[in-house]
Amino acid sequence: MDEIELKIKEALKDVYAWQMVPTSLNGIYIVKTPQKAGKETILVEINPKYEAGNY
Repeated sequence: MDEIELKIKEALKDVYAWQMVPTSLNGIYIVKTPQKAGKETILVEINPKYEAGNY
């Protein structure tokens, strides 16, 4: 396993499926998704704020 994979696994260790976990980048979240065919899966949500503060 490489370093990024270890960091993601650690961050999602106690997280439920479909729970969003904020990252160190504003507007970027990791979402733990249900296992598929016995493999762990995630998705990355990108939800930037515009200058006016709106999404």
